[in-house]
Amino acid sequence: MSYQAVIRNTSNTLVVSSPVGMKISILQGSASGSSVYTETQTTSTNANGLVSLEIGTGIVVSGNFATINWATGPYFIKTEVDPLGGTSYTIVGTSQLMSVPYALFAAGSGNGEAPGTAVGDMKYWNGTAWTMIPVGTPGQFLQLSSSNIPSWTGGTFAALTLNPIPNQVSSFSPGESVSGNLSSTGLTSSGGSPNVQIGFCWNSSPNPTVADNQAIFYQYAGTGNFTGSVFSLLPSTTYYVRAFAINSAGTSYSNEQSFTTFTPTIPTLTTTAVSNVTGGTADGGGTVTNDGNALVSARGVCWSTSPNPTLADSFTSNGFGTGIFSSTINGLVISTTYYLRAYATNAAGTAYGNQVTFTTTSTLSIGSFHQGGLIGYLLQSGDPGYSSTIPHGIIISQNNVAGGVIWGCQGTLISGANSTVIGGGAQNTLDIIAGCSIPGIAAALCDNLVLNGYTDWFLPSDNEWIALSSPAAITSNVVVNQQGYWTSNQNNANNANILFNNYPNYSGAIFNIGKDDFYAYGGVVRAIRMF
Repeated sequence: MSYQAVIRNTSNTLVVSSPVGMKISILQGSASGSSVYTETQTTSTNANGLVSLEIGTGIVVSGNFATINWATGPYFIKTEVDPLGGTSYTIVGTSQLMSVPYALFAAGSGNGEAPGTAVGDMKYWNGTAWTMIPVGTPGQFLQLSSSNIPSWTGGTFAALTLNPIPNQVSSFSPGESVSGNLSSTGLTSSGGSPNVQIGFCWNSSPNPTVADNQAIFYQYAGTGNFTGSVFSLLPSTTYYVRAFAINSAGTSYSNEQSFTTFTPTIPTLTTTAVSNVTGGTADGGGTVTNDGNALVSARGVCWSTSPNPTLADSFTSNGFGTGIFSSTINGLVISTTYYLRAYATNAAGTAYGNQVTFTTTSTLSIGSFHQGGLIGYLLQSGDPGYSSTIPHGIIISQNNVAGGVIWGCQGTLISGANSTVIGGGAQNTLDIIAGCSIPGIAAALCDNLVLNGYTDWFLPSDNEWIALSSPAAITSNVVVNQQGYWTSNQNNANNANILFNNYPNYSGAIFNIGKDDFYAYGGVVRAIRMF
């Protein structure tokens, strides 16, 4: 207990900056009562004659300061002082202790009420005495009755558990499945809800809550098992998961489970031997045997005329995931040796299978890359320009020249532009350009095209497009299914023809639409040349 006093000698002069001896007694009952504790201390005054000390820390003469029962007061403090620093005490004073010991009493012994038996027990005043209210169930709240008596009421928190999760899971699967059991909805007739929202929450830190990643699945009535998935997981990361349930009382959580996602590695795969080799096409593929603990997001084959082809070379895209896949290889050059490898890509990178080689035949075929583009059609007996000794046909640009293009000059009948035969598209293109000066029309885009060193490209006629839209051309990816391509033939002053592929239902269907109505089927432009 802290104590301060100003020391004066018998002449009433301040004793400053000097040692003083003090004897301190705690008297019970009155200023002349019996001493319950006595101690001595030697201390020094400051420049103002003030001494400061802690009662209970001196040399004990009698009693025990710690065992004083402050509730049986009043208590008085008696001080005896030797201003010369010895034990010849000549200055005596007594005063009543008012607050400090009683504050100690309040902190140490309470108000004398009996303690509760559990954390959360409370007491209320019933008008004559303090009455205990045992702790309620988590989720309940106190409610006053009409007679001002409090009691616990309301629904309780739901109770649920989370089942174990495999220690390691793939980080790039669509979602790791977890399951939980809602063992009690905690509903009562006085404030519960008939439905409970349930789900799972997870985070890379312990004790996840609904403020973290979460998935609320549905309103749930009753109790029982439920399952769900966690998602958007990072590799090489430990996650903590808890099931949760939300009812009218609030949100409750299950026990916590944890798991660690795998560190992904590149996939493992093999390359299938190439088959069905022609002058311009071949069949290949591969088998992804291991995904490297991450989703295989792309797979296919890549090829080149140099060893060890990569995705920087030509390649196909053949789906995702593990297992066997097949690839159709197009745009090959006749009598050429190619190197081919299967590939598979996941989050860790791209892996390649074993390398295989093959050589295309010397026979020209649909899909072969030849003279600036792909062979789309080989002339048959009866076609203009056919030769039984020298192969001729139609070369088509590998890609669309443009889309969303108008034929041009709707309302104007172009002179010419009416040859529908194979070989007629070149003259039709010149006729259209001569009769329609609008820039960027379909015919002009083909006539101005410079591609792979060739400049004699033109817009196909009706029959040229029909020949190019054969099943063989579509399956070899020479032309694209479900697209509308302008032909070089007009139907009248307002309409021109467009070919729409919808193989296998039909192919090469010619429609006439407004020359400026590119939006009807896409207004796609593809250029051709003859060889």
